[in-house]
Amino acid sequence: MSGDGFPANAHVVIFFHTEQIGETTANGGGKFSDVTVNIPTDFSQFAPQQFFIHADSGAFDAQTPFMLTG
Repeated sequence: MSGDGFPANAHVVIFFHTEQIGETTANGGGKFSDVTVNIPTDFSQFAPQQFFIHADSGAFDAQTPFMLTG
């Protein structure tokens, strides 16, 4: 995962739907990259369905759609 637009050096927590799947720290420019996440396998029962992955650092939040296929 990667993202930008966060405050410099912000702690960023990454969620799939409502479950935390990762965390990182943005650099001085508010960016992060190469963060490995794993989608929880218990969500496979809901496939196919679109979910969202959220990156949250308090007042700043970004999301992207994720299609779960199996």
